[in-house]
Amino acid sequence: MNIAIFMIELDSRSKLLASNLGWLKGFAHIYEKLLVAATHVDEVPNDLPANIEVIELGGGSFPKRLYALWKLMRIVYSMQRETGSWHVFHHMIHYTALFPGIIFRVLGYPQALWYSHKAKPRLLNIASQIVDVVTSTAITSFPLYKEIEVIALGHGIDNSRFSAVETVHNERDYTSTISYLGRINRVKNLEKLLKEVAISKAESKFQISFIGPIQDSDYASELFGVAESEGILLNILEPIDYSKVPNMLNKFSYFFSGTEESIDKSALEAAMCGCIVVTENRNLLEAIGMDQYWSTITNGASSLRISEQLFYLERLSPNEKSLLRRRIAEHARQSADVNRVTQAIHDLLVATK
Repeated sequence: MNIAIFMIELDSRSKLLASNLGWLKGFAHIYEKLLVAATHVDEVPNDLPANIEVIELGGGSFPKRLYALWKLMRIVYSMQRETGSWHVFHHMIHYTALFPGIIFRVLGYPQALWYSHKAKPRLLNIASQIVDVVTSTAITSFPLYKEIEVIALGHGIDNSRFSAVETVHNERDYTSTISYLGRINRVKNLEKLLKEVAISKAESKFQISFIGPIQDSDYASELFGVAESEGILLNILEPIDYSKVPNMLNKFSYFFSGTEESIDKSALEAAMCGCIVVTENRNLLEAIGMDQYWSTITNGASSLRISEQLFYLERLSPNEKSLLRRRIAEHARQSADVNRVTQAIHDLLVATK
């Protein structure tokens, strides 16, 4: 059994999509051959499994797009000539589900689309109709979930990258810094953390560190304004290479996620590193096991305001915090294991026959 995988980027140094490599390694354990086509290919690690073939499609100018279409046709042709059956997986790239997805549909190749984002690109609805299965991290993470049947599988994360970070369990003096890793824009509701910290009754004076590219400079200025008015120390740092994420997350005691329904991958990665994630997102609380924790210590309240969470957390002893971090890390690693997700996608594609 072979699989063709289409994705936006394949680059181990990417600050946003380097985790795609974990998906490929997960599928490599299941399929005999992986034919991977990415719009952009840069730094590919030498330890990539031998059964993976990588093709860069390119794009940009009109002539380059025509050349990319020619490459896609060559891929279809080569797949037909290969012995064995094929599955097709479109990872965060809906337009390959349109073409050559429509050809794959005629040929009878089972196809799955993975898409997890608030944005609703044009033709996403049509692409969703062409494939056999639509998957996402959570049902509400797919923007057309009210119109299209979506199968929620959780995030797929390479656990081996984060399970090695064990110093998080040591009994050392953690600063009360709350971190966030990702794009700096209004969708992430970062101002909510500043306002909740301001009204928190916790005794600690929190520091805030936002790490990621500033996509809205006006919004960043507003964040600094709120922090200054509330007397909060706020740092906005440059994005870092994905390879450095585990060690960076290990420096912080708390991690913030402001998305209301979808689950940020960075929040799960932070949980795997032992960060205590503060959020009001019920889907995320469930994914890291914090819904049960809050229900236990508050006699049934599985979700609290962030200011209330910080109040309770800062009253924990160092040993209690260490045990909680260990519990969160283990729960997150189980729920977001990329091997579990890739196996689930394989099983869904097999079931479409």
